[in-house]
Amino acid sequence: MDNYLMHILLSMYQKPANTGQIYNVTIGRSTPTILYLTEVNGWKVYYGTLPGLKRNQVEACQKIFLKQGWLKPTPHEDKFIVSKQGQTQLDQYFADHSSLRDQGTFLTFPFYHYFWQMVQFMTQVVSEKSYANKHYLPLKSDLKSQIFVKSVKSSVQDFEASWMKEQGLLLSQVQDQAARILANTLTGHDLFGLTLDQLARFLSWEKGEIYWVFHQACAYYLSLLDQEGQSFPLHRKLLNYTNQVQTYGLTQSAYQTFRLMVKRKSLDQIAQIKGVKLGTIKEHYLEIAFKLPQVELTYLVPNQIRRELLDFFAQNPTPRYAQAKDQLGELEFYHYRLIELELIRQ
Repeated sequence: MDNYLMHILLSMYQKPANTGQIYNVTIGRSTPTILYLTEVNGWKVYYGTLPGLKRNQVEACQKIFLKQGWLKPTPHEDKFIVSKQGQTQLDQYFADHSSLRDQGTFLTFPFYHYFWQMVQFMTQVVSEKSYANKHYLPLKSDLKSQIFVKSVKSSVQDFEASWMKEQGLLLSQVQDQAARILANTLTGHDLFGLTLDQLARFLSWEKGEIYWVFHQACAYYLSLLDQEGQSFPLHRKLLNYTNQVQTYGLTQSAYQTFRLMVKRKSLDQIAQIKGVKLGTIKEHYLEIAFKLPQVELTYLVPNQIRRELLDFFAQNPTPRYAQAKDQLGELEFYHYRLIELELIRQ
């Protein structure tokens, strides 16, 4: 593992953590426990950024951090936190390297990578069409992507000019260095975009830093579409398409549950249709709640239970589910977590 990514992992110990938690967050595990931990620890900036990471790599890094004196024990037996020496190391290192910027979403590197592949493909199509070149090797050859791009082209007048205008405006709002990295990956007529590995060599950067800056640049690019979507209709179409292909960042099973929820199917009906346990669907509810904050799910909590939980959280600054269950009697865990998440995000 390169030095940059090691410092990324070290920065996660600014909250008490163990290797299992760090591993599961960085590969983008979607269990309710990991999603909750990511939310409350402010770890969305790390979530799903290293899908190929191995657990033994995290364990090896922790041993190095301990040997360097960068971590110290916590009251929790298996957790460590950054020491004063470790914090100094982080401050000095990131003063000379790309720093972290949280975009506040649970989207992962594979999602951003797919979105940017579609941006690259669309840009290639626009460039080749402006040169009236019909004989080129498309960056994406799958039929679904080809049909999507063709439908967008036919639905907009002055497609090429509109796309170039949107892209120019978006890149102009991305931080200079990140914008240059994104721009240098684009392919057009007689121009082949660089891969991230090639860019790392060109800039004399570690691969980890290039991949991290690319990830954060894509995240910011998408945040602009969320904030100013009406100004970028073609990119919004592309993002909507990416959401469909990438199931809005949900696991496939949770996405199927989400589609059934949209059709107003009940918990019991969804479990029966999918042939799974009720507990599995309840976990899907929580995954949807964490990853898609724009979807209102507190309607799933009966009004009386909602009022009781709101009173409970108001009276308990350090709440626990077991404590709530003792006080309120029978209590569904997903009801508890949905109300807690609502309060955390207020």
